[in-house]
This record gives sequence, structure tokens and C-alpha cells, in this order.
Amino acid sequence: MRHFFHDERGSIVPMYALTLGVIAILMASILDHGLRYLEDRKMQALADLIALMAVRDQDYSTEFARQVIADQGLNAARYQPILTTGRYTPDPDLAPQDRFHPATSRINAVRVDLHARLINEDGETRISRLLAEAAAARRDTASFAIGSRLARVEGGVTGDLLAALIGYDGRIDAMDYEALADVRIDSLSFLNLVAAETRLQALTYEQLLATDIPPGAVLSAVRQLSGDDGPSILDRLAGRALQNLPPIRLGDLFSAEAITRMPYLDGPLGTEMSALDLIEATAYAANSEHQLALDLDAGLAALSLAIGERPQSPPMGAASYPGAVAETRQLHLLTQTRLGLADVDVRLEAAQANAELTRLSCRSNGRIDARFDVETRPARLVVESRTSRRPLLSVDLGSGRRQHVRMNQTHIANGTPATASSGVGVNASALGLSLRSDGLLGGLVEQFTSLTEELGLHLAEADLFLRGASCGHPFLIE
Repeated sequence: MRHFFHDERGSIVPMYALTLGVIAILMASILDHGLRYLEDRKMQALADLIALMAVRDQDYSTEFARQVIADQGLNAARYQPILTTGRYTPDPDLAPQDRFHPATSRINAVRVDLHARLINEDGETRISRLLAEAAAARRDTASFAIGSRLARVEGGVTGDLLAALIGYDGRIDAMDYEALADVRIDSLSFLNLVAAETRLQALTYEQLLATDIPPGAVLSAVRQLSGDDGPSILDRLAGRALQNLPPIRLGDLFSAEAITRMPYLDGPLGTEMSALDLIEATAYAANSEHQLALDLDAGLAALSLAIGERPQSPPMGAASYPGAVAETRQLHLLTQTRLGLADVDVRLEAAQANAELTRLSCRSNGRIDARFDVETRPARLVVESRTSRRPLLSVDLGSGRRQHVRMNQTHIANGTPATASSGVGVNASALGLSLRSDGLLGGLVEQFTSLTEELGLHLAEADLFLRGASCGHPFLIE
């Protein structure tokens, strides 16, 4: 042992071997981590692709996800994709993880959890570890409006009425009327041009829509956007129409919740509308919301009456998400009176209608499918205490049924509305107790409805207008 410690002979080969062994282990570890990182990135890219493709084609089935995997040259049987549909809210005030909420209706987003799939010796499959997760969304918006009537009356705003509304001293014939309807105007191009023409200073569309502009600026912008091929009626209207009307608020023409927080010079492509839509909406906004409005105070009772609403919003040029609701009525009578010691409100509404955009589908081939739930009612009477706000008496002549309406790009191109009616019924309650309307009264209502239909008289109808739709591109949100 004493000679061993003093023996300085030997070879450095063992040291080299030991060093090479350590280096080999380190290289193997680095290579393993590198390959694992590349595999993780590959799985993440696959999950991202599934989410983007599912949102683009609006197909959230597992079979579709496996087809996407197979299209990448991979064995789809080795993977188990789990897709969770939901709604994405692009609100900067919310934390990123709170902007996605699982949902089965009004879907605009999907979350993908990509798992490994193992097959046991007995042939059973089970879900293994999580390989990657991703989420994608798209923002599809639509512009629609609804108008109601108590009974069907053919025809709309005539050229003579339009001339009277806009203060034009000339004549607008049928050809001029149709020419204005054929001019298509991009809503956001219109907003940007109005802002430039009137020198408005705004950072977002929300601020822009809150400003007042002279009605003549609308006509000037329409004339410029129509170009040299615009109809001659625009040249004749210039300087002679919409000049003596009071200023209007841009938000009375547009409801654009989808773009309000965006910089107004950087917004997406807007929906299209006709020049006639813009001019009519401007005239209605400047001439008040109703064809007739009345407020009286006779001492014993205060009376508020409004007759005739234009088609209500989201109005022309709107950018609305699924879930947006438009409501209108053609008569609203509110009487505030005193019965004994109680202050009572008597509210009468006629020709009510509301429409909700329930789904907007944009297919990969460019086809648009918009679905609405529409409800109409001929009239509704409510008597309630002003102090407790509890109904003392309620009579509703509507059936309570919601009609499902589907519209597509043909309605946008032609400007034709879809007509819907919920029918007639009787629903009454007094002091919170429901009064049954079946039996004899229900039979009379059915006979009355059948008789009016045979006579060609259609009650409580609504016209639903699909003005435009904007199909967004899919994007990753997580």
C-alpha cells in the first residue's frame, strides 16, 4: 500500500474514459430534452390547428378534430382530442383567463385539450397524459333591424314621403328611389369619412358615435363614397336636402358594440348598407323617433303617447354579436293617474315585436346563415301600482310563441325582409294570479285567427331586415 501511494506511473486513458462518459450522459440529456421540447411544440401546434380549424368551419365534433389530425399524416387513433365550446368576450377589463366561458349556445370559441390515447392489452382505450391545450375564437357580427305592424299594409316609404322627411323641395320619383337603394355604402368607411369631413376628434368608435353632426354631412359622405358612378339624384339633393334639420347623434344611426373600443381608423371592414337606408335613418333621427309624439298633463292624469317607430336596432350599419336584441312597437300609451289613495300607471302597447340574433354561421365557402328568434304581439295592457311596481292587471294578446327565422346572403343582397308572426292569444293575470284563457275563450281565439287568415288579414306581423354580416377570421386566445 505504501508503494501504491508513491507510484507515479500510469495512464490518462481512464480519466479520458470517465470524462467522455460524463459528456455522453450530458449530450444524451440535452438531446432528450431537445427532442421532448420539439415534440411538445409539435403537439401544441397540432392543438392550435385543431382549435383554429374547428372555429373556422364551426364544427366542434371529435370526429372533425381526428380528421384534422389525420390530415397531418399522424395516426389519429393515438390521440384523444376533447373540445369544449364556449363564448369569448374581448373585454380588456377582464383577465385573459376570464374571457372564455364554456357554453352550448351563441358559440364563438372553442377550447381543445389534446390527450394521448392508449390501448390496453384487452383492447380497451383510455385517456393518458395531457399533451397540449389551445383555445381559438372568431368574431362574427351582423347588422339587422326589425319593424312591426298591427295589420299588414303593403308599401313602404314613398318618394314623396322621403322628400318631405329630408326637406327636399323637388320630386323623388320611383327610379330615383330605387337608385338610392342600389348604392352600397361600407359602414366603417362612412364613419371615417364623416369624422374627417366634420373634423371630429375621437380615439375610438365609441367616442365617435357619441358626437353630434349636421345631417347634411351624411349626404355629403354618401355622395363621396358613391363615386362618379353614383345616381344623379345625389347631385340634385346636395345643398337642398337635410340642411335645415337639427344635428343628429351618430349613435342614433349606428349600434356598433363589436367595434366601440377599437381605434376608429383601424377598425375591421364594416357591413354594407344602402344609401337609402342612411338617408332615411338620418331623416327619422332628425325628425324624432316617432311619427307622432304627445305629452299632456291634465291635472288628474298625465298622458304620454308615442305612435309609429321606425325599424329598431341594432339599426343600419350595426355590428352586433349573437345575443343582440332589437325591439319595436307602433303605439305606446302611458297614463299616470290616481285611484283613491294609490298612484296607478296604465300602460298600453300595440304592435310589439322583438328579434334576437341567436346564431351567425359563416361557412368556409362564404355562405352566411343567420338565425333569429322573433316574437310579436298585437297588444298588451298593464295596470300597475307606481309605489310597489306590482302589476294589478295584465292582459297580453300575444301567443307567447317565438318564431325561428333563418336568413342568408340573398336577403342582404336583395334587401328583402323576412316576415314573421307569433299569432294571437290571450294571457291575463290579476293581482299576480293567472286567469285561465283556455276552454271557450281559447277556442274563440283559434276561430278568430283562422277567419282572419282566410280573409287575407295578417295581424301582429314583423319585418326582419338583415342589412349585412361580417365574418371574422379565427385567432388564438390562449
